[in-house]
Amino acid sequence: MRKGLLLTSLFLGGLLCLNEFSFGHGGQYRGPRDVVPPGAGQPSGPSTPSGPSGPSTPSGPSTPTTPATPSGPVAPPTAAPTAAPTSGPTTGAVTGMDTGPSLEIWDFWWEFNRERFLNLKARISSIEPTTESDEFYIGILNKGSRDKIGISDELKKTKIFPAIKALLEDPEKPVKRQRDEVSSALVALGKFGLEPEKSLDLMKKFLKDGDQEISETAAVSMGILANVRAIDLLKELLLDTDVGRQMLGRHEVSQRHMAFAAYGLGLIGYALRDETNKAERRKITDYLVQRLDTDKSAVKDVKISTIVALGLIPNDEDVILEVVDKTLMPLLINKRKQKNIDLIRAHIPTAMMRMARHIKENQAVKGQWISQFLKMIGNKKEDQFVRQSIVLALGEMVTPADKALYDKAVDALIYVQDNGRTEQERYFTGVALGQIGGEKAVNFLLKAMTRGKKLYKPWASLGLGVHGYRTVEAGGVALKPEVKNVISMALQKEKTPEFKGSFAIALGLLRDQGSSGDLLKEMANTNVESYKGYLGVALGLMRAADATDDIRAEIKKSLRRPEQLQQLSIGLGLLGDKDIVDDLIEMMIKARTTSVYAALAQALGFIGDARSIDPLIKLANEGPTGEARAFALVALGIVGDKEEFPWNTKISENMNYRASVTTLTGGQVGILDIL
Repeated sequence: MRKGLLLTSLFLGGLLCLNEFSFGHGGQYRGPRDVVPPGAGQPSGPSTPSGPSGPSTPSGPSTPTTPATPSGPVAPPTAAPTAAPTSGPTTGAVTGMDTGPSLEIWDFWWEFNRERFLNLKARISSIEPTTESDEFYIGILNKGSRDKIGISDELKKTKIFPAIKALLEDPEKPVKRQRDEVSSALVALGKFGLEPEKSLDLMKKFLKDGDQEISETAAVSMGILANVRAIDLLKELLLDTDVGRQMLGRHEVSQRHMAFAAYGLGLIGYALRDETNKAERRKITDYLVQRLDTDKSAVKDVKISTIVALGLIPNDEDVILEVVDKTLMPLLINKRKQKNIDLIRAHIPTAMMRMARHIKENQAVKGQWISQFLKMIGNKKEDQFVRQSIVLALGEMVTPADKALYDKAVDALIYVQDNGRTEQERYFTGVALGQIGGEKAVNFLLKAMTRGKKLYKPWASLGLGVHGYRTVEAGGVALKPEVKNVISMALQKEKTPEFKGSFAIALGLLRDQGSSGDLLKEMANTNVESYKGYLGVALGLMRAADATDDIRAEIKKSLRRPEQLQQLSIGLGLLGDKDIVDDLIEMMIKARTTSVYAALAQALGFIGDARSIDPLIKLANEGPTGEARAFALVALGIVGDKEEFPWNTKISENMNYRASVTTLTGGQVGILDIL
């Protein structure tokens, strides 16, 4: 599952005008906090927004679009424009068109990156794996139990997995079911990872489904499953071979299928981290490079998906250096006059940043990469998306340990903050400097909180929160009290709820329990859905046990406020509370809109209580609507997920979402839109 519920309420109306809206990927609608506009080469607005206003809560999108005829490359259908929100700054992405609130707000980065900080699978866990007994207890994990999850493997094998598999194996049920249900069941199979051979055979069967969405989801599910046997199957799709066409039952492999096959291969490569799988990782890498090097068209989705996938694979250093030297770096630095080339290039710094994590011996080479990035962001003529991606990449690659590179990088980022071409690259520096840390970076962010521009302060606070969180997690000393005091003061002085939300999250990341009383007062006094939700998350992050009853009470009042419901449920889950499960089940039965179903499915998945399994299975089979049944399957998939983090976190983490395309995310169409 991916992220929260902000972004649809901000952008659902205006973003449909960007001609990038398509399939729903069944039951995987993420709701108002999760739609991020495709970059699509659109420039960000040069004007400085006046600050976001409160987003409205939509009633959920319409029924998923009927897919195009699957006989060739499939282009996403163009959605009819709908009215954009009437308040808030505009993006400036489309001249003369009101496209909704600004895309530069901090919420976007947080929703794409939050999973690593929430770490829900580790925190929402029983001391012992759950059975069906009444003694089930969810608590904060103690040391030595971080690998335990709330639902036992036995329960998954005997109850959840058979129920989902039965839906797909019954020759009658898939015909009667909506695409949402079938797609959700396929993804759940991949998440479980049980009976991998049988699961893979089921997924392969659905590749031939006449519904484009189901067929695409089957390909993605193979990657989520991460069965080695899927490598050669996905290769056939990626390279558009005769075998691949036969697997689909089509005359050619669509570009969307190629893209999803690439993502799938990257996911498998990521899973094959063991030294014994070296040959398989190399094989996947060679397939991806072949696709990237031989594809002379400018099909952005295929190229970008291939680059993203290459960045996921934990190859040996010699393989990484070869891929960067021969394929990625030449494409990055040698701009060709080609359609969408800059949008494609923008994903290379992210891929190289991820590859750099596996460079241990050749530190000098990594230093050369950083130097190249610094040269490029020093060039104001460089493409805006490339510059944005480099800022984010530097945040992960640079450390205070290398003093020379550290000073150059921090100075460069500070310069970008003052003089960057676009608001987005300037704002990204707040997070990047926090990730880098060190005295110079922290002092700059502190100064920005007290004397900097108002619109930068949410990003500066987020950077300080991220830095503090990482420092403590790495066993370091917590940041000096001045940091918490500065952010707490900003929270008290600020009047705009959307800004205050970032300060609350920062205090949560810093685990400032001393602020819990102030946050509870804010929760009681605000009616702004997004802000109330973030207050709940912040209280959960700081382990404010005294907030449990308050958050639970707010959840019970949030049936018609999906964004708030989902965020507050995260907070409650972080506090280890399970008593809300019965209420959530009842709310899901009563729900009527897609966004509420999505919020409840994620909430039940977050909390992971064994008591939710039987009602969810019943809802999946007998629910009043296809949406209800699909999201019950989504919740079951989340509960039984084999991975510590949501599977697509590895793709979204530190990704430049402004350079997105529809197969990544764009409102129900991409791999990051799948729950």
